[in-house]
Amino acid sequence: MTAARLVNVVTACLDEAGVTQWGVAACPDEPWPHAPTLPRAISVGVALAPEVIGPVESGPTPAYFAEYRRVNETLWQASQELAEALRAHGAAAIPLRPTIGPTVGDKDAVDMTAAGVFAHKTAATQAGLGWIGKTALFVSPHLGPWLRLATVFTDADLPPGEPVTQGGCAKCRRCVDACPAGAGRDTQWRAGMPRHELLDVVACMNENDRHPDAGGLCGVCVAVCPFGRRLLRS
Repeated sequence: MTAARLVNVVTACLDEAGVTQWGVAACPDEPWPHAPTLPRAISVGVALAPEVIGPVESGPTPAYFAEYRRVNETLWQASQELAEALRAHGAAAIPLRPTIGPTVGDKDAVDMTAAGVFAHKTAATQAGLGWIGKTALFVSPHLGPWLRLATVFTDADLPPGEPVTQGGCAKCRRCVDACPAGAGRDTQWRAGMPRHELLDVVACMNENDRHPDAGGLCGVCVAVCPFGRRLLRS
């Protein structure tokens, strides 16, 4: 099957599943930690509802936790359907679930590798969909951090995007200033930078633990990002 036909298959499948944006990354010869050994990674993003995320600027809410879970389920369903569609066209495909929390895992796990999960942000940046912000959030130029990510690995011959290798936040530090735990480092991201250079993971997780009524999700840094808040104005 031609690459153009494969792109059409992916587009049709993900549009029907409610996916907001997607892109393709070329996987390195040495596989990313906790990633399958396949040559392509399809990064899949589903937007969080702006009317739910906006109020989190003032503090965590149970509604944000419910929306987080809803979008994660949508992502997982879409990823499985995409994998099935690719297999139906003769390709191998392995979907990976979206992560369960903003920092994931044990507090000693200062990066995603140590946490034992694949960092979906890696595929998203390598697919050219955005960059990593100053509190270690994935930032889309269209949606800001107001989305969730999953990844489908495949050997389908899909054309990869142009990787993003440095941050696009410039002098903005809204997320750093708003963080109730002071966890942001105000550091510009570059590809390959370990998470702990951007974020005090332990401080972030301790803050999440303070909000069991909101499912252990803070989300203030997500809510204040100017790239995301444009969605409320539009």
